[in-house]
Amino acid sequence: MATWKGSIKLKALKTLLKKAFFPTAIISAAIYIYLKHDILSPQTLKLMAYLPFILFFIGLTLSLRFNKSRIFYPLIILTICLFSLTYLPEIIPLHLPDQQLLQMLLGVIIPINIFVFSILKERGFFTLWGIIKFAVVGGQLYAAVWILNHPSHIAYQIIYGELINYSLYAVLPQGVLLISTAAFVALLIKGSFLPSYADVGLIFTMAATVVPLHLKSETALMIFFAAAGLTLIITIIQDSYRMSYIDELTGLLGRRALREELLKLSGSYTIAMVDIDFFKKFNDKHGHDVGDEVLRMVASCLSEVAGGGKSFRYGGEEFTILFPGKEIAAAVPHLESLRETVAKRAFVVRGKDRPKKKPKTAGKASSAAKKLYVTISIGVAMKDKNNKSPQEVMKSADKALYRAKNKGRNCVSK
Repeated sequence: MATWKGSIKLKALKTLLKKAFFPTAIISAAIYIYLKHDILSPQTLKLMAYLPFILFFIGLTLSLRFNKSRIFYPLIILTICLFSLTYLPEIIPLHLPDQQLLQMLLGVIIPINIFVFSILKERGFFTLWGIIKFAVVGGQLYAAVWILNHPSHIAYQIIYGELINYSLYAVLPQGVLLISTAAFVALLIKGSFLPSYADVGLIFTMAATVVPLHLKSETALMIFFAAAGLTLIITIIQDSYRMSYIDELTGLLGRRALREELLKLSGSYTIAMVDIDFFKKFNDKHGHDVGDEVLRMVASCLSEVAGGGKSFRYGGEEFTILFPGKEIAAAVPHLESLRETVAKRAFVVRGKDRPKKKPKTAGKASSAAKKLYVTISIGVAMKDKNNKSPQEVMKSADKALYRAKNKGRNCVSK
């Protein structure tokens, strides 16, 4: 059990690093371009003035298409904020104090909105919830305009008032620093629990958009807002890929990914069909929630299969393992090892009397706690003169799986 949990934690860390790779690369590139922006030609700088809006438009279109409201509404906020900073002074002449106040207001609005929309569920755009969200965005615009026209209001005092007498905070108004930092930390904490692509993308977006607001550089504003837009576009694509190709319950590649992998196969290869023994009875006895945990546990074992095997969830309690470039004799030892690993791995079912918090002193274990074990049956076949296509090999492996079940289960059959 401890080994399984350790494996899950290591896998979660790898997944987190994978999710953060593109945002890290994009923001790093933005920092480099900003530090070296003197080498940019005048034509490039002119293009930079439009690039963030182009990327925001692409992101908004994609988020509408794939129903990503957690990305859509932050993009709306970023678009409005950037437009206000760049074009509002040309439309409505603002004095320097008003421009600074506007900048500080956006330094509060952006992080708060990114965090709030990150915790809301995907409930559509043209539903009651969607209309409420649009109303919230509009209400913030009205409030910002009101504050600009009434600078003596309490909101002004919150932004510019001193909370503590300490010179370290002299660079930024303490209210802005406190609110933006609190929102960023809250988003980090939220993202630390099973982070999604959206969470990681929004964390980097918040950092990329709030920091340049205080650099007092239009070039920095355009570079980092463009980086934020690109980050959110990549986030939408990654999240959509995950939904299309990754099985949500087990984390394994799904059936669509399997179909595409089958098209890539050539030369020698082996396919194994895996089924959890008596899973329906197990599900009926212990409930679907426990059944889901069993599926995750078995999938965790399958994801670590050796010999170059690639695991997929085929459907229900059935899985598929591909061994590209491997003949059946080379694949079977790894499948036997997999079968033994699953059979030896205990699965603990806790009773309803299990306390929510771990007791400080070791007491009598719950009588309802049980250690359960599951086994798998595996059918395996390879490409040969009788099975020339991946579909024929899969059918042959499926027949071998039924032979394994007829032999008494918990075995590998060719």
